[in-house]
Amino acid sequence: MNTSVDRAPSEGRPPQKYFPGIIGGMGPLAHTTFEQILIEQSMKRGGRRDQDHPLWLLLNAADVPDRTDCLLGKAEGCISRLIAHGRFLESAGVDFLVIPCNTAHAFYEEVRLHLGIPWIHLIDCATQFLLENHPGIRKIGILATNGTLRAGLYPASLTEAGLTPVSLEPDSKLQRLLMDTIYDLGWGIKATGSQISPSAQENLEAAVEHLAKQGAEIVIAGCSELSVGFYETDTLALPWIDPLEIMANITLDLAFGRRSLPVARPSTKRQKCAKVDNSMKQPAIVSRTREYYNSDEVLSFQRLIYDNSDHCSIGLYDGNESIHDAMRHTVEKMASRLALDASGVVLDLGAGYGGAARHLARTAGCFVDCLNLGEGQNRRNRELNKEQRLESQIRVMEGSFEEIPAEEGSYDVAWSQDALLFSSDHRKVFREVHRVLKKGGHFIFTDPMKSDDCPDEVLGPILARIHLDSLSSFSLYRNSARTIGFEEVEMIPLPGQLTEHYRRLLEKMDAHHEDFVAACGGDYTGHQHRGLAHWVAAGEKGYLDWGILHFRKPGFGKTP
Repeated sequence: MNTSVDRAPSEGRPPQKYFPGIIGGMGPLAHTTFEQILIEQSMKRGGRRDQDHPLWLLLNAADVPDRTDCLLGKAEGCISRLIAHGRFLESAGVDFLVIPCNTAHAFYEEVRLHLGIPWIHLIDCATQFLLENHPGIRKIGILATNGTLRAGLYPASLTEAGLTPVSLEPDSKLQRLLMDTIYDLGWGIKATGSQISPSAQENLEAAVEHLAKQGAEIVIAGCSELSVGFYETDTLALPWIDPLEIMANITLDLAFGRRSLPVARPSTKRQKCAKVDNSMKQPAIVSRTREYYNSDEVLSFQRLIYDNSDHCSIGLYDGNESIHDAMRHTVEKMASRLALDASGVVLDLGAGYGGAARHLARTAGCFVDCLNLGEGQNRRNRELNKEQRLESQIRVMEGSFEEIPAEEGSYDVAWSQDALLFSSDHRKVFREVHRVLKKGGHFIFTDPMKSDDCPDEVLGPILARIHLDSLSSFSLYRNSARTIGFEEVEMIPLPGQLTEHYRRLLEKMDAHHEDFVAACGGDYTGHQHRGLAHWVAAGEKGYLDWGILHFRKPGFGKTP
């Protein structure tokens, strides 16, 4: 058997880094649905021809005994068959496994020890999706087979993540009806496929309505056949998520190198799904920054001052353009220094509302991870991504750039606008960025800085307002970059733009003072006005600096 895999890119498709193997047949409808979703999600990412989609290898493992029967002691052989099929795909050259059957994950721990490639954990990835995309939801409804419920797969994963699972009682009438909806040989989904019977639809609606009455805010389709049924049922009492769609997007991310491949035998939950770990203890400045950007006053102020723009960083002014247009010009100028295309993966540090990320995703076709502390900004970022159909290209993560939740060599570009000043340790940030960049990767950013000859004592009013001890400078950033191992690409000093930007914001506050007081309160409005005045005064005296800083990690990579 020829096990070599051609990973070279087809014309218009980025190079494929990893080769997925799918263990299907549990049941066959589950894996055909999963493949259909894979194609649909690939098309959302720009796939238009056969050659634009990734290679994968499917094994229709219809000989695996019923997973629920095995868990209930009515059959045996699941573990041995899963090991055999996993090893077969491994010998064929696949780099990782996905199994579109929820209940099969009850055997995950026993099976993975006998494999030399990772099995991506469907249940944990669904939990991680909820944390990242529905951070305000705490009560999660679960509909699943008796085997999945008795194995406690979703409750264990959700509870560990701080979420509250809500499910049907295993011996209840509704659960028996749900099992019939899946298994009945006459009208069950396994028998009818996507032609969902009226009885199946009625049972799905009743089960979801019951979970809603129990306080559930969203439902997980914890069985592959239920995903099929939900797609054909329009009148559900709650929104729902499809683990198959989540797994399809993770499969595409892994195939094209957007995510790092987990280890084959993970010892932690994070490794099963390359999860974002937000549990680390953060420095005081990070905590203050998170608290500040989560406040209602800040969110209201930014909506007013930026006219609800999705940009919130310093702009480039060349006349009478609006603040929004000036901020967009900064993004365009920074992007022009890079050679991004559809194969690129970008990390946006302190991404705010995601304006830069959407610009890069639209114009270059690349993928962007937005790392940001503010939950309100992240929520709006996700909403805008969904509205503009960019959610498959942009991932929003809550976290600090002092502890970047990514593996070594994950990104082609690290990008940041006016956020690094909120770090307590700039060299630590540079080390983290250096770690997660690929060889030849670029680090480009802007930041409010002090001039190289600025006396330390003159910036007191500015630093006190934003709870900082100091500002960096061009020379300090250059020295940090050189010490960590970066090569300097270019420095573009633009100090007058910072002063002009804050002057424009101050003028807007004066022109709409009553609106700001009504939205943010008098005390906060006065505090912001005084703060902006300090920035303008220091800028006019030549004590402040700003511009574009561009560095490169040595090694082979794209050139700007």
